[in-house]
Amino acid sequence: MITDSGTRCRELYAPADELLQAQCSAEAAAGNLASGSGSGSEGEDPFGRSRERLEGIVGWLGGKDASGLEHGELEAQLQTVGRELLCCLFQDHLDLRSSREQRLDGVADGEGVERRAVERDHQRPLASVFGEVTVNRLAYRQRGEQNLYVADGALNVPEERASHGVRRLAAIEAAAGSFEHATGQVRERTGLALGKRQVEELAVRAAVDFEQFYAERVSATDEQHGEQDVLVLSADGKGIVMRAEALRQATARAAQRASPKLKPACPRGRRPTASGSRRSAPSTTSSRRHAPLRTCSPRPRRRCCRCRRPSTSG
Repeated sequence: MITDSGTRCRELYAPADELLQAQCSAEAAAGNLASGSGSGSEGEDPFGRSRERLEGIVGWLGGKDASGLEHGELEAQLQTVGRELLCCLFQDHLDLRSSREQRLDGVADGEGVERRAVERDHQRPLASVFGEVTVNRLAYRQRGEQNLYVADGALNVPEERASHGVRRLAAIEAAAGSFEHATGQVRERTGLALGKRQVEELAVRAAVDFEQFYAERVSATDEQHGEQDVLVLSADGKGIVMRAEALRQATARAAQRASPKLKPACPRGRRPTASGSRRSAPSTTSSRRHAPLRTCSPRPRRRCCRCRRPSTSG
């Protein structure tokens, strides 16, 4: 059972056998009218609003307005109205389940305290991947105790406002990039106005059972593979410098006999010293006045080794 922390403990409770109709506030009634929620009277089609939306989409596609649009504009329009249609179908299904919910006897919490008073039409919002919907259910109440909602347990709704699908989408997008990117993707795909902090909290909630998840995967893998299976690993360690104390004796002796690696070249303007360190070359110019420019002498001609005559080449 999932409790509601917003229970008003000072209200007068009805007798145990009386089923009350909750008083909806004006804001909730206006929200239901805008979203089109409601259980509907008997004999009406519970999915009538969804059928009307579908017929409206089909009529728009067959009309003149959609005939002059490009494929990109059609995709954008259908993505929006299609998500609204799915959200309406989801809401109609929740309303149908709410109208069919029957009162149960003997509903109690973990401590054994029974909830004998029952009240209808207790609502809670649910942000789904199709948009925000409203869940109507029976509230099992007891003076001084928190409400219990059996329908919440049957639907397995989370404590927070976002659904499990939105939580999964936030975790996938957060793992692929930054939280800013994940927030933008969640808003674009669901149409929900979620903030960055909310997306971070959803990603953290999705990683709560991290260790248990991989423990179950390992146990499932052990059951699939028998004792005759062999796990083989192949690795290439060429080019990896090993620590001297980690080498085997034969390998260490071979490493000592090997020629040392070439030292890196000296940077421009530096020259090596006898101790192996590098120092800058002395400057040929004075700090107060510049040295006179030197003129290059003509290059001497090479002489032939036989006749000792100047060579014409070079």
